[in-house]
Amino acid sequence: MRRTAATEFGASEVTERVDIGGDPVEGYGFDVVFECVGLAATMGQALECARAGGTVVWVGVARPDALVSVSPFTVYRRELTIKSTYTNPFGMERAVRILLDNKVNWASLITHTFALTEFDAAWDVFTQNSGLKVCIKP
Repeated sequence: MRRTAATEFGASEVTERVDIGGDPVEGYGFDVVFECVGLAATMGQALECARAGGTVVWVGVARPDALVSVSPFTVYRRELTIKSTYTNPFGMERAVRILLDNKVNWASLITHTFALTEFDAAWDVFTQNSGLKVCIKP
């Protein structure tokens, strides 16, 4: 469900695990890799998928105690750029503007809607990853 939605929102390729077909130093791999899950294992896999000179963006939120094993020599040899997201003081205003201007079909992201009295059911959907976004209405 999430991979299909990512493609519908413009991702050029969405995969669970990819064989890039060769050595990243020889140009195999992706220019930009977004890791959106937030697991240390998938963050490490994102590094493996970037071509030499590529950029890896860690969007997913990992647990505070999670660690990713990164070879500094690999980052050096492949000239990787590793970025992350956390807080952007200008992001909220831009995001709201994008939503208000209908530049993103945000309604299609909401796959489940619950009343506040159905919080337990909503939580089950959320923790089971069976939807994209779960909305709770007061």
